[in-house]
Amino acid sequence: MEEAGKYGRRDRSKDHVEAWPVLPDFQGGLIVLYWDGSLVKLDGTTGQPLTLYTSGPDMYIEAPLIAVHPDGTVFAVQSGSSGDQAVIGIDSTTGAQKFSVPVPEPGFWAVDGSPIIIAGDGYAYIPHQHFQPSPGAGGTAHLGLLRIASSGASDDISIYDYTDTNRLTEFIGFGDLQMITNADTGIVLMWVGDGPHMAITNGTSASLVNAPQLPGGEPVVPVLQAQDGSLVGAQAPGYVDPYMIAFDASEGVRWSVPNYYPLMATADGGVIATADNVSATIFDQNGSAVGQMANMPTQSWTQQSYSSTGGQIAQVLQPIIEWAASYEAIAGGNPSSNCTSVGVVETVEGLPVFALLHWGTSCQWQANGGIKVPLMPDPKGAAPTPEGAALNLYQTEKQKLLDGGYLNGSSCSFFNTSTTATYFNKLPNAITNLSPPPSTAPELPTPYDGLQSNISWYDAGFLSAADLGNATKVSIFKNSPVCGQFVSFKPRGGGVTLVESRTTAASQVYPPGGGAATDMYIDTNYTQDLSQATIVHEALHNVTGMYDRDLAILLGLKPECQNGSHCDTDCPKGSICINSRLVGAGCAGPN
Repeated sequence: MEEAGKYGRRDRSKDHVEAWPVLPDFQGGLIVLYWDGSLVKLDGTTGQPLTLYTSGPDMYIEAPLIAVHPDGTVFAVQSGSSGDQAVIGIDSTTGAQKFSVPVPEPGFWAVDGSPIIIAGDGYAYIPHQHFQPSPGAGGTAHLGLLRIASSGASDDISIYDYTDTNRLTEFIGFGDLQMITNADTGIVLMWVGDGPHMAITNGTSASLVNAPQLPGGEPVVPVLQAQDGSLVGAQAPGYVDPYMIAFDASEGVRWSVPNYYPLMATADGGVIATADNVSATIFDQNGSAVGQMANMPTQSWTQQSYSSTGGQIAQVLQPIIEWAASYEAIAGGNPSSNCTSVGVVETVEGLPVFALLHWGTSCQWQANGGIKVPLMPDPKGAAPTPEGAALNLYQTEKQKLLDGGYLNGSSCSFFNTSTTATYFNKLPNAITNLSPPPSTAPELPTPYDGLQSNISWYDAGFLSAADLGNATKVSIFKNSPVCGQFVSFKPRGGGVTLVESRTTAASQVYPPGGGAATDMYIDTNYTQDLSQATIVHEALHNVTGMYDRDLAILLGLKPECQNGSHCDTDCPKGSICINSRLVGAGCAGPN
């Protein structure tokens, strides 16, 4: 940024520029607001600015009140000189204004200091307040909530009213107002007015519940939502003693710990938090410290860890952290921390999948259910394609697997327990496509193209039978296309992400309608690791219905220690060590 002064709103009552966070836009770029009131998009590759929107005369965009939807819609609150306000929506690709929703009148305005959030249900939420003076003194304060879709459809939800006739001030406001998503059903709203309050929305309705309080009565800022739906928060800014607190609507406060701020919710019900913004402490579901990390984790969308020292960013090795299945597992809603809640859950291959409908122009979730695209050979005489090459490699590796006799009992002797033998007996038929009855062993058909298949993860059968009862996991899997797991992420300097953060192949574990699991999807742009062991590995997912972690245990491996705890491990990344184990046990040949 050549002129730092551009990136701030110039307060008309002050002779300086106020700054605010720059927002990632889910398209590789950044959304910033110039002090002259124009919204600008910075291209993620070139840094080239594109002006999306410029406020008219005597109008300006409220700096904190900006949010970016995963579909590229930018939400912003625009104020006029007469005090009127509206929430506008801007298409971040074309710069076209999509809608303008007035903040209700008369005398309403968006609550200062409370950012817009995009919740897990895909709606933007903007609180607003109104004061109605009473004759003499005091008056009634009203708190409302705008709920706006990226199409511009909106609802105004009434939250709370209170009256105070004893105060002499003209305004009774709502302080320390904070919001967090409540899975994919609505939000949790917390504030202080005539005391601490909390409301939970579901669709267009709102219910008041008892608000938690920290020791001393200080208000709470919700930061994370744990896997079981409870919340983890911290003390509101401006109070003396910092606290971290876990609570929910039905049980109230579960536990509190002084001097910590929560960073991530983990899959075992715990929390990773920091006391000094340098190191991190691991807490279990009861609030007890169970581990320490020398460096506070900063992770990318592909779970690569980074640190910043002396103005330089470097990739570092960190213990694997399995995020909670949640729409707010990470402070700020997602790894970009832009106040947009994106659901995340571990996949069958041990990597996270996010509830994002759009993964670039070539990979988008389809409302009609999408399609799965089988790999096809290149037509005779046609130029070779990545899809045809991937199918050829798969067929070559499968034939080498069969010709090497690796699936007979003498070679692959590792399957010698009653449990593993049951699965092993199904492998030959699963891999050779002998079409046995599904109750005996499933058939493994021609693999599918992972990059072109936009069926949802749920419809593809990547959710285990045990997880079908978890509403959050089901929601996330229904809102992400299969191709999203195979999209290449490019780090600074070009190239692609490290091998351990990429998916070579992924397999069905349990079709949502029941029956045999048979499907396998291949990354046609990344076949370097497609091997005999990959084919056995994916067939094992089909016949066992297990994710990588449980499959590693079945194979006698010690999976990676979750959440940074110190223990012996021979499985730093599920797919890689499982494949190595299969080769070492004589169940697949080396490449």
